[in-house]
Amino acid sequence: MKRFLRLAGFLGTKAGTQEEQALHFKWGLKEWILDGIVNTEFTDVAQVANAGRNIELLRERNRENKRNCDGDCIRSASASGVRDQRYHDYESTPCKTCGKLHPGKPCHRNFGVCFACRSMDHKIDDCPRRK
Repeated sequence: MKRFLRLAGFLGTKAGTQEEQALHFKWGLKEWILDGIVNTEFTDVAQVANAGRNIELLRERNRENKRNCDGDCIRSASASGVRDQRYHDYESTPCKTCGKLHPGKPCHRNFGVCFACRSMDHKIDDCPRRK
């Protein structure tokens, strides 16, 4: 916002009214911020900046409160501070069987599980769902 106002100051009256400057500033925001304020009219640049900052804060809060498919909280590195080293090591170590990451879950190849339907009765070549 400071940079925008400084540049608008160089233009003088050609920068337009407060409302016009607010409109130009609004349309210069990132798309995900603009989506939240696109239908809102502002009288000055400070109002646009405050609305944009509120959307950023809301997005950060939503990221901190996300949960994975098991219902456990997922915290980003910035939200949780220092991550648990044991989890980080486990998460970043590829599976010795298939080379993929399986954080907290066993590799299906170790158990002979069908990759199509997850059944343990057969392998993918014999899967009845694929025939």
